[in-house]
Amino acid sequence: MQRWTWLARVARWLVLGLGAGQLALFAYTTARRLGYPFSLEWMESGSYDTLARLMEGRPLYDRPSLEFIPFNYTPLYYHASALVAGALGMGFTPLRAVSLFAALGTMLLVFGLVRRSGAARLAAFAAAATFPATFAVTGGYLDIARPDSLYVFLLTAGVLALVHAGGARWPALLAGALFGLAYLTKQSAIPALGLLFVHQLIRRRPVGLLLLLGFALTAGVGVAWLMRSTHGWYAYYTFEIASGYHPMLSNLPHFVSNHLGPLAVAMLFAVAWIAWPARARTPAHETLLAALASILCGCFWLTLYPGTAANVAIPAMMACSVLLGVGLDAVLERSRRSRPADAARFALMAYVAVAMQWVGLLYAPAKYAPDARDVAAGRRLVERIAAEPGDVLIPNHGYLARIAGKPGQLHVLALSNAVQGDRHGHARRVAQEFDSTLAAAHYTLLVLDSGNFGARDSIPGYGPPEDFFTDLDVFQTRAGTRTRPDVLRRRSKP
Repeated sequence: MQRWTWLARVARWLVLGLGAGQLALFAYTTARRLGYPFSLEWMESGSYDTLARLMEGRPLYDRPSLEFIPFNYTPLYYHASALVAGALGMGFTPLRAVSLFAALGTMLLVFGLVRRSGAARLAAFAAAATFPATFAVTGGYLDIARPDSLYVFLLTAGVLALVHAGGARWPALLAGALFGLAYLTKQSAIPALGLLFVHQLIRRRPVGLLLLLGFALTAGVGVAWLMRSTHGWYAYYTFEIASGYHPMLSNLPHFVSNHLGPLAVAMLFAVAWIAWPARARTPAHETLLAALASILCGCFWLTLYPGTAANVAIPAMMACSVLLGVGLDAVLERSRRSRPADAARFALMAYVAVAMQWVGLLYAPAKYAPDARDVAAGRRLVERIAAEPGDVLIPNHGYLARIAGKPGQLHVLALSNAVQGDRHGHARRVAQEFDSTLAAAHYTLLVLDSGNFGARDSIPGYGPPEDFFTDLDVFQTRAGTRTRPDVLRRRSKP
């Protein structure tokens, strides 16, 4: 018995050490990325342009043009970043700071959710450490200049407020308001919350009605103000264009294989919590389970759409982290009711399982964090763009033109998304203008991504492709698809 007890204690300390190591790994990686002056992911360029537009006092949602088309997201993240940029200045740092602190806040909320379920501090710590440990599973998106982390923070805060509410009025209203803010950060809140709202209306009607009221007031007032202040363009981007996508049945297995598969241990603990409860079930437990199930189902639904990346799984990683914590607590609490030797064996197996989960999630910081070579390469490219006498087209990384003192330009992905969902022809007219401008050889230089935008195809009016970088690894994006603007095409006719 003493041997098993000793081994269980060693494993417990191993879990504490590995959890602290995961937090340190996340802190080290994100600290190296926070102030990087160039994009970590290709859509960060669009976020940079959006922030620049807000800092100039110009509207976020306006008629599509060659200069700017916003991504089809709701705006709260960008406005929050603009507030931070007022103190830190223009650049990627304020955008990433909002995402990073939101991710850290989500970690604390996960701790609070597990503790609120009645779990011990160790289980809550394990859950909190698991969320940043999913950094690589989610493609390195937790701290980049995109709305995902702020959205997940608000979503998790709403779940905690709802679980805390019981039958109280104000916490339920607060939960609804937080869910409304989550929607104003990213429309993904709608599929993530749908089943939860239905559950609350069926099982706890007064709370469900207050929840819907808080959501409707917050989201409704926000949408009404946005519709009025943008003369209806808000609806064009966030409703019309966003509805132009359709699910693909061929994507059905991706959510389980790509996102839940790496969290297999957490899923086993979830089964233990559901099928082998250690404590009497309460309405709070039922609400928590309904919220996590709703979020997982919403993430699954979104993965069916073409073009989704690993960032779509960030809410699911939050849910899996909570499930690991409550499941670990259930196993440990159950084990204490056994004979001491059996209890020690159960605890040992549980701790080893958590350690195995974290070891499986380890990643090399160098893969995600740029270094001095990347900074130097980016500066050389900016100097090359700035030296060009005319306009330069950089379709996937237009922020480089801004940094080089050139006019801003739309992100080609935003244009592609707009054309796909455009029912009134606004975006199609911009696409035609874009093609006409390129055909007329308006730009003195094209800076293209190799393997993208016909970088090596024949482009009338422009010379053969020239590779700017000689190092295959330098200046690559570090989240999502690895790409870089590395092919130059000089105008060959006046």
